[in-house]
Amino acid sequence: MMRAMTILPNRARGASRLELIVVTLILVALSTWLLHTMRFYQELTEKTVVESTVINLRSGLRFKIADLILKGTPEKQAGLALSNPVLYAESPPRGYLGEMRAPGELPAGSWYYEQDRAELVYIPVLKANLALADGSQPERLRLRWQIKAAEAGRAGDTVDIEVLTPYQWF
Repeated sequence: MMRAMTILPNRARGASRLELIVVTLILVALSTWLLHTMRFYQELTEKTVVESTVINLRSGLRFKIADLILKGTPEKQAGLALSNPVLYAESPPRGYLGEMRAPGELPAGSWYYEQDRAELVYIPVLKANLALADGSQPERLRLRWQIKAAEAGRAGDTVDIEVLTPYQWF
């Protein structure tokens, strides 16, 4: 007894090569878009973390100023200028390497206090949307802050953390 072979229509045999190629191209395009979008949000997250860290360090400095005022020694506020702002924070920022003199090559994402220049420095990881205020994008970009005495005649704090490398991130 022979069975009759049934011939299946093309649709029942599976996807054609053309359909497979089209699906593969769509998946590659979506994957590329997803990776680009993830990179964008990673950099946006890094920017937010850096700005939050500076805000936290500024808060620690203000607590130190308040402590000096409560102790009856507000004249010591000026002595805080050019000091390491990490000393006044509850905890150092993630990636803080400590105080250094003339540091060499350091990993991206590091914070350190450069003693010779009295500056707090951050080395950015992602820099696609980061540029200095003049529009340049140096290869070895470092963001720098310093505790400085306030300008004469300015009301409020006598010292504050100021950015030394004006930048635009996004």
